[in-house]
Amino acid sequence: MSNTKPKDLIILIDANNTCFRVGWANKHLTNQGEPTGVIYGFLREILGVWERWKHAKIGIIWDCPSDYRKDLSKEGILKGIISKEQGYYKQNRERQRAKDEDDGKINEVAESISIQKPTLREVLSKTLAHQIKIEGFEADDIIGTLAKMHSERGDLVKIISSDKDMYQLLSEQVSIFTLGGNNNMSYERFVGEFGISPTQWIDVGALAGDSGDNIHGVKGIGEKTAIKFLTEAESALNKEKGTATYLDVLDYLNQKDEKKRKKKEQRVIESEEIIHLAYKLKKILTDVDCSEYVKYPPSNPKDLKKMLASLGFKSIIGSTGLLTRRASV
Repeated sequence: MSNTKPKDLIILIDANNTCFRVGWANKHLTNQGEPTGVIYGFLREILGVWERWKHAKIGIIWDCPSDYRKDLSKEGILKGIISKEQGYYKQNRERQRAKDEDDGKINEVAESISIQKPTLREVLSKTLAHQIKIEGFEADDIIGTLAKMHSERGDLVKIISSDKDMYQLLSEQVSIFTLGGNNNMSYERFVGEFGISPTQWIDVGALAGDSGDNIHGVKGIGEKTAIKFLTEAESALNKEKGTATYLDVLDYLNQKDEKKRKKKEQRVIESEEIIHLAYKLKKILTDVDCSEYVKYPPSNPKDLKKMLASLGFKSIIGSTGLLTRRASV
């Protein structure tokens, strides 16, 4: 790692991911009968950042549905790469919600998290943490863009998220963590654990798919097998370690004697179009136009104490100064 001192420490918080995590951890917390666990937990997360890194600049990144990925996967259906039954990007979640509604099922924790978000955004607007939301783009893509922009400026970037998709953004200047968690990930730890480079994490996702986001990979291929194929391709094609892509895997497997190919290897070859599509869906964008969104001045923090009191957050009121004196991204 370079000995040059970073210009700034930038913290990028994956807002929806954090809401879900702290919402479950504080699901029983209420004030006058109203749920407040998400708001409390999120503020505690920010305080934890500023207590640990006193001069950090914080950006809170909110999700919007990805028009780009939904359009890509719908195009894949039209071309026959994936079927209507398999569905487009994240359609599995839409189908599950519709089924739950039909069955009269209610996920009380998820509903509670959703209800608290407007109040959370209002509270956060009175701190010096900067909220960013861009229509048509997921938080991953905005975080990816800001992480690249700031690391190229010489800043040190830490991403707060438990989403493993973020691993592809890792570098010597970009790391991922959750406060109090044991899944903090640095560039060095990633390479040590997985034996591949962070950029190859996209190729792993392309081969293995992602059932959570309804991204279809090669049937029967998981992360370990995908990594195995990548390392084998590097060796067979004499490529530098950490540089093989899913295209190299296809090239390597196509060169093997068809009669000697294993079933999984043959499946990869037969799934070429699916892998191409999955790669595009798994790749986090790093070129979203954020120019207008990173220059807004911080909001007025004067009403923060009053709002914290109304929510019953007495233990946080004493930390109001910490929430309002820091700079934002």
